[in-house]
Amino acid sequence: MSTPIGDLRFALRLLTRSPGFGAIAIATLALGIGANTAIFSVVDHVLLRPLPYRDSDRLYAVHEVVPKFAHVAPLVPVNAMHFREWRRTVRSFDRMALIGGVALNMTGTGEPERLAGARVSPALFTMLGVRPQLGRTFAEAEDHPGRDSVVVIEDELWRMRFGADPGVLGRKLVLDGRPYQVIGVLPRDFRFPKLASLYAMTIAEARPQIWKPFAVKDDELEAMGDFNYACVVSLKPGVSLAQVAAELGTAQKRISDTLGEHIELLASLVALQDQITGRSRRGLHLLLGAVGVVLLIGCVNIANLLLAQTTGRRREIAIRSALGASGARLVRQMLVESLVLSAIGGAGGVVVSYTAVEAIRLWAPIDLPRLDEVGVDGRVLLFGVVLSVAAGLLCGLLPALRFARADPQDAMKAGARGTTGSPRHARVRTLLVAGEIALSTVCLSAAGLLLHSYVKLLAVDAGFDAQQVVTVE
Repeated sequence: MSTPIGDLRFALRLLTRSPGFGAIAIATLALGIGANTAIFSVVDHVLLRPLPYRDSDRLYAVHEVVPKFAHVAPLVPVNAMHFREWRRTVRSFDRMALIGGVALNMTGTGEPERLAGARVSPALFTMLGVRPQLGRTFAEAEDHPGRDSVVVIEDELWRMRFGADPGVLGRKLVLDGRPYQVIGVLPRDFRFPKLASLYAMTIAEARPQIWKPFAVKDDELEAMGDFNYACVVSLKPGVSLAQVAAELGTAQKRISDTLGEHIELLASLVALQDQITGRSRRGLHLLLGAVGVVLLIGCVNIANLLLAQTTGRRREIAIRSALGASGARLVRQMLVESLVLSAIGGAGGVVVSYTAVEAIRLWAPIDLPRLDEVGVDGRVLLFGVVLSVAAGLLCGLLPALRFARADPQDAMKAGARGTTGSPRHARVRTLLVAGEIALSTVCLSAAGLLLHSYVKLLAVDAGFDAQQVVTVE
């Protein structure tokens, strides 16, 4: 172990001899690695990790398709009567749940409050594998009008409104003037998406705080009535999407045949993870690519600085070679030096990533899904470590190869004459600078186009004067 430790000590001594160079290189790497780690945290939690539900790979959102109106809305929400027909005839579904948003005015327990709520089929919580921390969820017998006066509440509402009192079970709440009984409190780590993300259309449904049985009413069971609801299903194990699509198509044809005027009805299945995160996928990939290019520019810049520094160490190279150092030994010494830089920069990048993640959680677009799950954990830190090592190798590889291939006799002569490097070194450094400028130009052009589009969107005439107009909830 003595030789690697010696390389490490020598690398640290070089840093103390050139504190300005070391500070610039470390700051560059810290910002680049920190930004990439923070954005990877968002991409990882939003796009890469499976949804935190049981058998999430078998969960799908179902939308209806009415070809006659496809030019207006390719996909539309689900009709309650159609949902009942699917539940009766489609055998490929393990469980099905109909979901609808509702706003409820809660009175009788302190200050009145308007709560975002949801009407859901009792199968939803079983489908997602959710066990309440207190009480129970809905029974099938409660999914009928007149027997649906029960609610389940979110953990946050339980803590903020009821002081985490276990005695909340059995308590009566007055919602929109009707009494409801609290039968359960959902677990603290249960994260259900905003209802808006379950719809194919743009709506403003929020994340539910209180849940009640769906209890479909008679006036909601018209074949071509309200297309207002989201539908989530779980497929039976081993069932193919083609089989499910065929059964759904048959059910939709059966419904359309019962209509007075023939209207073709189809259905579409979308993986639940894609349904929730699909709208954010392109933007997050673009952002990850952008910070990756910024880190690459920083690495090329540091490689150029190391190459310039290597030119000034040509006599040292010659002496090391004369004392018997092989090319591999010289390469290792240079790589150790660049890895020390990237390790210190990576440590600084961890600090940057924590700060950046908190800023992202605070300032990210309101419709970014799964934002409350984003954070810096072991998996994200491992990515930062791998990125630090890769950055160190990228920065140091070219200078190391130049270091190892130097001719000791030429180096001694050049050192005696006080020259600063060969034409080949100058060409390589020129190419590196040209590469940096090219990458920077790409980034600036893309940023300029996005900013121009954003300014144009702000200047679009809304058709009304919004000056001095506010909304109040």
